[in-house]
Amino acid sequence: MIVKVMGAVDIVLGVLFWIAMVFNIGYFDPLLLLLSLGIIVKGVVFLMGMDFASAVDVVSGFLIIYGLNYGLHLLIVVIVSIFLIQKGVFSLWS
Repeated sequence: MIVKVMGAVDIVLGVLFWIAMVFNIGYFDPLLLLLSLGIIVKGVVFLMGMDFASAVDVVSGFLIIYGLNYGLHLLIVVIVSIFLIQKGVFSLWS
């Protein structure tokens, strides 16, 4: 059950991050900051099991925080968003 909740959070974070960065909407910044901190914590916890996807979660979380403050290239935004969305979809299917 918790895997499905974390998967749903990954999907929401990926979609909101893409919308916020592509359309330059600052309304979602507090929610994105909270969700990205959550994904960093989740990644660090599961990184203890030497999971590669958890390391990418940590990097994605830091990239989201960096992007909210300084902006990111569109290609990086798309890569991070697609990674989070596909990871969330696979978590919901498992």
